[in-house]
Amino acid sequence: METLEQAIKRHEGFRLYPYMDTTGNLTIGWGRNLTSKGINSDEAELMLLNDIITAKEDYVRLPISVRSNCNFKRKDVLVEMVFQLGFVGVLKFKKMFAALERRDFTRAADEMKDSLWYRQTPSRATELADRMKKG
Repeated sequence: METLEQAIKRHEGFRLYPYMDTTGNLTIGWGRNLTSKGINSDEAELMLLNDIITAKEDYVRLPISVRSNCNFKRKDVLVEMVFQLGFVGVLKFKKMFAALERRDFTRAADEMKDSLWYRQTPSRATELADRMKKG
């Protein structure tokens, strides 16, 4: 006999990415109506933790010549940049990476500030650049 959960899954279908349902509501997963229900704080925390894990996994994909020169505070700066900008977005900071390879943390911080990212999120970028500089 089919369980309630199995029946709902069969009827709803599953989508990993948001879509508009037949009534125009933003929906995800097994029919979660994001328009009216959204998510709760526990779900948001779980999503955040999963995204941090992904950002840390992506950090490990950065060049070893960059990672080996970063202490824990600088590593966290790069992980947070990956979290916000995505792995591909962080790879665009070529001058910052070159400075990190030379252990020139002041220049790396300056390169962080010389970016569209800085202009879009100046408070966050300033804080992260300062942490990069000071370690």
